[in-house]
Amino acid sequence: MLKLPNRSILKTLLGHHRLRLVTLALVSVAGGLAEAAFLVVLTRAAFAITNGKSEIGTLAGVKFSVAATIALALGLVLFRIAGAGLIALLARLRHARSPVLRLALGGLVRPGAATGAVV
Repeated sequence: MLKLPNRSILKTLLGHHRLRLVTLALVSVAGGLAEAAFLVVLTRAAFAITNGKSEIGTLAGVKFSVAATIALALGLVLFRIAGAGLIALLARLRHARSPVLRLALGGLVRPGAATGAVV
């Protein structure tokens, strides 16, 4: 039978980093969804361009022009870049040198770096 860790152990490990870890998880999920939406939007725009259409039908019968669709795709990319910047900012914080955050950031932080520099 799988024995789950004690809450006090998790509390000791996470400490006051819980909010940063939750923020990191939410930003990562939102970035992944934005990236997937970007691929869908860009693919639909490409199909519309190759078929000679000037509008792209989306959900609920709303139509966008090809230019508006490409602008939407650019906005999604900028959102993803901003999310990556937020993750990098979390990595640079003084507290990001903790082993738990290093693990959550996937090795982006050098363990011996005094400033928590991103590799």
